[in-house]
Amino acid sequence: MKNQNNSSRNVKYQCIYCLRTDLETSFTIEHIIPASLKGFLVLENHVCDDCNSWLGRNVDYQILRVPEITDGFSRLGYDKEHQKTIKYHYDITAELREGLVVKYGRYVKGEIVFPTQDLPDGSSIVPESSAFDTLLKKSKRDERVKTFRFTDEQIEANFKRFWSKYEKSKVGQRLISNDLGIDLIKRSSQPKLTIEPKQKANVLPLIGKIAYEFYFFISGGKFFNKENDDLRSGLGSLIRGEFREKEKLPNDMFFMREKPISDDYQKHHLIRLDFAEKIWVQHVSFFGHVQYLLTTNALSNDILESLIRGSKVEDLKFIVLKLKFDTNKLLLGFGTSKGFIPGGVMKREGGAAEEAGG
Repeated sequence: MKNQNNSSRNVKYQCIYCLRTDLETSFTIEHIIPASLKGFLVLENHVCDDCNSWLGRNVDYQILRVPEITDGFSRLGYDKEHQKTIKYHYDITAELREGLVVKYGRYVKGEIVFPTQDLPDGSSIVPESSAFDTLLKKSKRDERVKTFRFTDEQIEANFKRFWSKYEKSKVGQRLISNDLGIDLIKRSSQPKLTIEPKQKANVLPLIGKIAYEFYFFISGGKFFNKENDDLRSGLGSLIRGEFREKEKLPNDMFFMREKPISDDYQKHHLIRLDFAEKIWVQHVSFFGHVQYLLTTNALSNDILESLIRGSKVEDLKFIVLKLKFDTNKLLLGFGTSKGFIPGGVMKREGGAAEEAGG
């Protein structure tokens, strides 16, 4: 979207959210599907830095709180992304036995470990990887041990012998050393883990954002025609978090999580837009498995007509865009009254998406 200004130079860019121009602020790349999900469909120089940052802080990350998204990273082999998501958005606890729970688990070198902490039963838990050094230091500082007048060298020698017995012990076996002030039980290395989001996800603003940006992506400046004012306003209220999933949405919108297209996780995301006379229906599928639906009022007729001309088809029932993030390929297809027509690779000209063929 390009406008002109009475300034000494022409406006090149204008933010689709706050409407400020490059004469007033700086611009960046906006990922329609969050980059944290490996989304690579972008708007370049159409969202300013401030709006992009606000969306990242308040909207995009919410999808990472959906447990099935975290499972998707794991099942598709993206361990780094899986562990990063768990670190920032999930709590890990473990039940050692009934009623005895440890907290604050975290990934360390691909394994979940729990920091040293006191437990409700008066005992403590120490990570196996640091237990030797932690307990040895504890023995050297223990006032009861000092009454035996052991030197640090003697304490260390005694501790090494004690630790050798511990390493050979079985899970659940208790070892006591009065000389060292240590009472140890080797706990199970596979306790019952619980991994839960720190807060419940609110995905509606993200789906509203994807609709807003995808509508602009396919229509360019026509998205800002006066006939589309109410639709833009309604989507804006979703993005700002003014509505929750269970509430009545503005402008007769409807939102739900729907049954996924695929029974298993896939290395792609998908946006499908179905056209009807008065409503448009957007389906967003993350990893081909976590899928949401949002219905809105239809955009102005000139936009659909422009899409039909650009697609070189007689009519248009739906368009579908698949982002294969394992190969960075963007596949476009059209649903018509004569069936589905693959559109190949997509290019963009003047803010609108067009079929490039091939």
